[in-house]
Amino acid sequence: KIVLGGKNGVIVTSIRSLLKPKPLDEIRDPRFRFEHVKTVSAAAGIKVAAPELKDALAGSPIYVADENLDEIVGRVEKEIEKIKITTEHTGIILKADTLGSLEALVKMFTSKEFAIRKGDVGDVNKTDVTEAISVKKKDIYKGVIVAFNVDILKEAEEVARDKKIKIFKGNVIYKIIEDYELWLEKKREEEKLKRQLGIIRPGKIQILEGYVFRASKPAIVGVRVLAGEIRPKLTLIKEDGKFGGEINSIKTQDKFLSSAERDDEIAIALKGVTVGRQVEEGEVLYVEIPEDSFRKMKELELDEFEKETLEEFLKIKRKENSLWGV
Repeated sequence: KIVLGGKNGVIVTSIRSLLKPKPLDEIRDPRFRFEHVKTVSAAAGIKVAAPELKDALAGSPIYVADENLDEIVGRVEKEIEKIKITTEHTGIILKADTLGSLEALVKMFTSKEFAIRKGDVGDVNKTDVTEAISVKKKDIYKGVIVAFNVDILKEAEEVARDKKIKIFKGNVIYKIIEDYELWLEKKREEEKLKRQLGIIRPGKIQILEGYVFRASKPAIVGVRVLAGEIRPKLTLIKEDGKFGGEINSIKTQDKFLSSAERDDEIAIALKGVTVGRQVEEGEVLYVEIPEDSFRKMKELELDEFEKETLEEFLKIKRKENSLWGV
């Protein structure tokens, strides 16, 4: 039996055949590049044919086990655990093609004091992106994924693009770290600029039907964020330009949030309105953007949904004043 690391734990399997490359002068026919052998010596390159190897971890040690199977399984588990990382920390997600590459990534990022939430082998999948989204809600600078020499699965790529999760992909470790550091610097400058200029980003929500928890003082309703972001103390307007309430707080389950982004479904407390009078279930509301914020909006990078919302908001404001924002 042989023992090696797998994506879902240690793999214990039996060898069906050993395949050794033929000498160079015997591999002209690509159909017969290997020959079957019964044994191999140290430092020989071989192919191993055995069941359950499709989930084998690249770079994993392989041990031959006889009577000491439990001991070998424990040894492989410890070797993999030393490299792979799974925590609840607020940190970045690392994915690599082999255990050796992952070990190098972890060392490099740790040496620069970057917090790591997860380090694993394999392509970037939807679960990785979901974890990064969770981290981003706590720290926008750490909710990212580093993909070294691996692919990004289609579904994961779509969710990452949709939720604006940054993925740093490449096959040179130093370059990936450099790209992350440059992005960090740019992101911090952008956030600093937002604070200095007092820019309010576009935002659009819809009150969910059947989720009115209190009608007034303040109204508490379930909403879906359709575009952009919302935060406490922001004023909302209706599609006719009338006052739609002020966000007093944002909550999900038992936790208060400092903000919510597109596709989030949360509860908000609205001051100054009564559901059934000034606002209705199913109604769409927009974040009120002051003119000075609107004029500075070109300083920010907006996604397609924010741009569309900004255009809708502009039409609402220019119904009252054709020169608004000029």
